[in-house]
Amino acid sequence: MRSVMNHRRTASNVLPAIMIWLGAITSFASAQGGETAFEVHEWGTFTEVAGSDGAAVPWWTLSHRGPAELPEFVQMNPGTAKLGHAFRTRMETPVLYFYPSAPMSVRIDTEYKSGVITEWFPAAVWTPAFGITPEGSPVHWLIDLLPPGDDAKDQVPLVGERGHHYAHAREVPDAWLVRNTQSTEEAQVEKFIFYRGGGQSTLPLMTTNNTEGKIEIHQQYGFQVDQAWLVHPSNGSMAWKQLTGMADPAGALPRLFETTLPESTSPMATSGPPLEASLKSSLVDAGLSEAEAAAMVATWSEAWLGEDGLRVLYLLPRQWIDENLPLKFSPQPTRRERVFVARSELITPTQEEA
Repeated sequence: MRSVMNHRRTASNVLPAIMIWLGAITSFASAQGGETAFEVHEWGTFTEVAGSDGAAVPWWTLSHRGPAELPEFVQMNPGTAKLGHAFRTRMETPVLYFYPSAPMSVRIDTEYKSGVITEWFPAAVWTPAFGITPEGSPVHWLIDLLPPGDDAKDQVPLVGERGHHYAHAREVPDAWLVRNTQSTEEAQVEKFIFYRGGGQSTLPLMTTNNTEGKIEIHQQYGFQVDQAWLVHPSNGSMAWKQLTGMADPAGALPRLFETTLPESTSPMATSGPPLEASLKSSLVDAGLSEAEAAAMVATWSEAWLGEDGLRVLYLLPRQWIDENLPLKFSPQPTRRERVFVARSELITPTQEEA
């Protein structure tokens, strides 16, 4: 009897030890990127200028001001620059947020298939492409992910007046800190990975704006878009409307959707909040968190709502994003969200001629 009791005591002591040992292995595997829960969320924009025939035209700026301006600490690709180059499409402010369940090290690889990545922070490693154009030049990051409250947060650089809108992307409390590890210089820390670029990609919709105020939206590139926002800011006021039911229920392409200019114009203080609320709601439905959607709209409010002009905003299909901007991770996330807004600036034949 005593032998049996001793045996039971030994078993009862061994079982907790085994459980602790298994827990340690699980924690170690999580830290190494094994079966840990690991989410990555991303938002960004692609901008084009649509000519009077609807086709995207190459465009450039001679200086970066307002929404295009970045803080001093953001680094430029040493092989190419965005400023002064004529791109048909500009990839602006992709931001990657990370949500692991334990600290971990991650490698991220990406490339803009029909263009080049021109800026980033933290530092990335760029692989030059051969040929006359730098299209498809890949970049990668080697990073450590640290909890939001880690002491490394004190190393996040301050945002001054230059590129002040950049700071809105940090307004996501649950996002983990990113610290790059591939450089021998002092490590750079941020709340996300930021990058942007320019290229010659073709957005899914082709939109024309004729002199009679009729807007024609053509879906002909193999991707269905069901809703959009037609936005017309001018002299401190704005008219806008949400377009729905644009996609063909049977998926038929090409498809033409016709509409007219928004008629009800009101001061920005009145018209802006409902549009921002509509955009945030759609961004959340597409996969972003409330904080991420709010950060994206705050970042782009000055450009989407503040700059005079006529533009169409819509969410890009996930397949289009993955084909034009492939993103690879090691280890693989257990969940990935990629939510990008396309912005098409419309010009009339009269404006184009001028």
